[in-house]
Amino acid sequence: MKIQPKEFTALVLKRKEPFVDWLKETDSKAGSENDYDFPGDCGTYLVKDVTTATEVENFLRNQFKELFENELAEWHEPDFWPEELTYDLFCRWFEVEVHRQVYGVG
Repeated sequence: MKIQPKEFTALVLKRKEPFVDWLKETDSKAGSENDYDFPGDCGTYLVKDVTTATEVENFLRNQFKELFENELAEWHEPDFWPEELTYDLFCRWFEVEVHRQVYGVG
């Protein structure tokens, strides 16, 4: 097996407490239950040509809505989402970890 470096940066969205609070409240309204305490259960996105802090910031500012919608869709239907998905709300709800050492195995 040969390990190959990939031309991607991994962006890992870690849920912050305000997101978990929203999820608990929404679960109550929707009559559902989620396992949001599962460690390591984070949205991970592989992006190309994003390697510097400035490029990451620009990518997030331009693409946050798609990322936000994808994260919310994993938990609830759009009827339960916040009315306005802003970059500020995204930053309050998610910590973004950046991993530039991404490898392919297999």
